This record gives sequence, structure tokens and C-alpha cells, in this order.
Amino acid sequence: MSLSFLKHRTKSMQYKHIVLFAFFFVLMMPAALSQSYEVGVFGGGSYYSGDLNPGPEGQFRQTQPAFGGLVRYNFDKHLSVRITGLHGTVKGSDENSAYKILPQANPDMYSFESTITEVSLQGEVNFLPYIAGHEETLLTPYIFGGIGYFMFDTTTGHGDGSHWHPDETSSDPGTASPENFDPPEDYSDFSISYLIGGGLKYHITEYIGGGLEWGLRYTGTDYIDHVRLKANPKQNDWYAFAGITITFRFKDSSRAICPY
Repeated sequence: MSLSFLKHRTKSMQYKHIVLFAFFFVLMMPAALSQSYEVGVFGGGSYYSGDLNPGPEGQFRQTQPAFGGLVRYNFDKHLSVRITGLHGTVKGSDENSAYKILPQANPDMYSFESTITEVSLQGEVNFLPYIAGHEETLLTPYIFGGIGYFMFDTTTGHGDGSHWHPDETSSDPGTASPENFDPPEDYSDFSISYLIGGGLKYHITEYIGGGLEWGLRYTGTDYIDHVRLKANPKQNDWYAFAGITITFRFKDSSRAICPY
């Protein structure tokens, strides 16, 4: 059985996992509709931390646009849970790394760009009592954590930053520079992410709320950048989303008494 067939079969199974997760989410919507909940959008940026972008200066400088959506269920004034879907792009180059990926005789820099699509389940804790839509609770800082499942599509290249040339062999992370790559046979562009972050929720109107948040993801892969440097083979890649959320609050009219 060929390796390409195995990778295709693995990818098909992983796509099925995402479809099943989305199907489960749709099934849960009627339960959410019977409670006080929020539906919202996210807009901001995404960046990467790994072998080619180890320091904060390079990470923030290469932040790319990101967007997404969320559904939040509020248990009470302090606890919430939400499902979030996000999409963004991350990039990096060995200009910001201590490692030179391309041969030393090559003056160009090794670069990559990767699109990331993530679905996650998150729990939130508000530091102050907060009820969406109530003027008495105008704002609160909060923290969140959870687990996600994401897929990434990476393209590698080389250039001086202004002239970028894709590598013809970029689809195979083991062919561009063998001395710097060590890909396993079961290399996959799907992985799990473990996320933690914080932000600020604030009241806008009775039915509209806003938020500022930043969340960092530790992943189960070291191949978002298509690089697994032998000098640091055990450190997986990280990525982050940061931005603004706008949520719309829905109220269950069937409740005689509703705290929201």
C-alpha cells in the first residue's frame, strides 16, 4: 500500500471528523435556542511562533488578517462556554531565526505561509459579575481555555522578503532541504490545539456586546512551517489569534423569569 494512498485515506478520515463535529454542533443548536445565548463574529489577526519565528518582535510584525464566528452559552454571571470557528494565515522566515534553512551559499531566505482553519470548544471565566445586555454590568476581564481541532495548508518558498518564489517541492516537507527536515511517514496537516487566553467583555446595547481577546495555541505538530529542525525537534509550533468580537444576544421568551 503506497504512502500517498495512506495519507489520502488519513486526510479523508480527518475531514469526516470535522464534518461530524459540525453535525453535532447543529444538533445542539435547538438546546441553545431554548436558553439565553449569544452569536457573534470575530475579526483580527493571527501569527505563528516556532522554529522560524521564535521571538515576539518577528511574530507581531508578521501578523496576518483573521476572521471567524462563535456561539456562546452563559451559565451565570461568571461562567460561559462557547464553540468558535476561526480562519487565518501565519507566516515566517529564517530571517528571524538562529537557523539557516537554505544552504549557506544561497543568499535567499527560506519562507513559508500557512492558512489555518480551527474549530474549538472553550470555557470562559469572568472576573466580575457580567450579564450580557445589562447596563449594571458594563464590562469584565475574563480568561478562557479549551481544546481545538485545526487543519493547515502550508506553502514554502524563498526570497528576500519583497520577492518571494514558491518551492516546486513545497508539497513534500522532506524534499526542500533534507538536512533541516525530519518528517515522519504519517505527517498530517490536521492536528489538535490546546488554547489559553484572556480578554475584556463590554456592554454596547441591550442586545449587542463587544470584546477584545487574545488566545495562544500550543499544537500537536511541528510542521506548520514545514520545518522540524534537528536542533530543536521536540518543540512543537504555536499560533495565536487576537482581535475584536461582536456578539448578538438572544433571549428565550418562553421563560417566565429570565436572569438575562
